[in-house]
Amino acid sequence: RALFVPKSNSILYTAAWEGQPVRSFLTLPESKGADRSLDAETQLPMAYSDDGSEVLVLLGRSRPAINAFGTLAWWPALGGKPRPILEHAGWSDWAPKTRALLVVREDGSERTLDLLDAKAVKQRTLFRTGGAISYVRVSPDERHVAFIHHPSRSDDAGEVQVVSLDGSVSRSVSPRFERC
Repeated sequence: RALFVPKSNSILYTAAWEGQPVRSFLTLPESKGADRSLDAETQLPMAYSDDGSEVLVLLGRSRPAINAFGTLAWWPALGGKPRPILEHAGWSDWAPKTRALLVVREDGSERTLDLLDAKAVKQRTLFRTGGAISYVRVSPDERHVAFIHHPSRSDDAGEVQVVSLDGSVSRSVSPRFERC
């Protein structure tokens, strides 16, 4: 998993080299081999804060998976102690202009894509499925969210869905792919 660092040419990514545990690294595209390892807990980066000082991460996860769940937290971008936001969270993204979180959660036998405020208070459910939801991304204008909808939790087949943040429109924008 990799993210561009806001207002920078740097890239944050997670990787495991030569049998070592998964770690987070910062690199510049033009400086091959000069990657800097960050001292951080095992985490899967989801999004950067608007100023790039913090990264929205899923603690306890190191590899992208359709059923990724853990503790959602803000982690200082240069290392340090994470600030937990929400337990039992899945794929997520941050909308900096509206200061909203988009978070996959479990609701009984279903998975939901919920819109939360900056304090993780639920505003509304945007999408609901008995399957899985992965790779959540807010549009640059913060009017829509795109994600992969997997009809089954045990299969990575799926389709790209787009939902408006006001909850009024939900539609598939791709065919169903055998692997997503």
